[in-house]
Amino acid sequence: MIELNISGRGVIELERLVCDVNGKLAVDGQLKEGVSRILSDLRDRLQIHLITADTHSRQDSIDHQLNIHSTRLVPGQESQQKAEFVRSLGADMVVPDIYAALELFEKPLHMVATLTK
Repeated sequence: MIELNISGRGVIELERLVCDVNGKLAVDGQLKEGVSRILSDLRDRLQIHLITADTHSRQDSIDHQLNIHSTRLVPGQESQQKAEFVRSLGADMVVPDIYAALELFEKPLHMVATLTK
């Protein structure tokens, strides 16, 4: 867990990181550079969830590389399924790309600034 003391909000406890795989962690079924190392560094503090439609049929290999079991989406309405998955866990913040997201977890004070009212 990562605890953040946010001015105007109090303490926020981050327990989970949810990542969409293709286009975020991977391109054409291949992990982006540095993603494996960063997720490995975070896994002792956060539950990491991967969600994917497995468009390139390479998710088994990615799961093996990251030592994480991903959640496969059913074909059709993938965006809605992803949103429902995140809501079911209790969403806190959404960021535009994987590097911005992972940087927030590597440097939690940046997250405090993002969440400050």
